Amino acid sequence: DTKFEKLFEHYNDTFTFLQEYTKSRERLFLWALIVVGIMFLDVTTAIDSTKIAAEFIEKKAGIKILIKPSFIGSMLWFFLLSIIVRYFQFNILVRRQYSYIHQLEDNLCVFGGDYFHREGKAYFKDYPVFAKWTWFLYTIVFPALLMSVMIFKVYNEYLIRNSLGMSFFVDIILFVMSLISVLLYWLQIHFKK
Repeated sequence: DTKFEKLFEHYNDTFTFLQEYTKSRERLFLWALIVVGIMFLDVTTAIDSTKIAAEFIEKKAGIKILIKPSFIGSMLWFFLLSIIVRYFQFNILVRRQYSYIHQLEDNLCVFGGDYFHREGKAYFKDYPVFAKWTWFLYTIVFPALLMSVMIFKVYNEYLIRNSLGMSFFVDIILFVMSLISVLLYWLQIHFKK
């Protein structure tokens, strides 16, 4: 049947796209952890991240530069915002794709019985306890820790700065944008169907 073949081909394509989105999401999560880890180290240890960044640039690019600590801080905020926004976009996209795949599976089952529920009914049947635990970690613990580190970082920057100059103003804007992004993501995945 032509309709079945086209629907099945579309299902396979959709699932292939979903796998690509998932890979991108996992890479972005790793980058978010790296940036948050650097921010956390920056405020909890006596490590001079500015000196480390300058040495890294000198080693990789052969350029010796003096970097202001405020510039490194602002770049970390910018990287964090960029990464978490893309991570949240991909995570929401993956979640939406699963709903779409469930619809496609229901449509395919009309043609050939109950065989096409790999990602639909079969996936959620007897959902393992560990899967529930990881869902809790990714959707509740990670955003909460992310917000905690961000608040701790911006508070620490406020305490360290002698003046509230332009770079601190930029950091505050990036912090607020990051915080809004986390909160909107949280609302999206927990309260919107």
